[in-house]
Amino acid sequence: MRETTVLLAELFAYALASALLTVAGAFAELTSLSYLAAGNVTFAVWLVAIGAVALYGGVVLLGWREVRPRLLALRGG
Repeated sequence: MRETTVLLAELFAYALASALLTVAGAFAELTSLSYLAAGNVTFAVWLVAIGAVALYGGVVLLGWREVRPRLLALRGG
């Protein structure tokens, strides 16, 4: 019982971190379009890079490599 609770807590924490990074990345990408339209190209490019890193971290590093295997292990076992 205690082991399952710990596994669920880890899964929830990783899923929450993945969601937050993904939302932050999408927000940075959308904000970069506003700065690009306003003519602030340097900051827009910086936001694109930061947004891409956040999206990669949220979707691939946490979502695909951490959350998915834990969810499948919990579901299968």
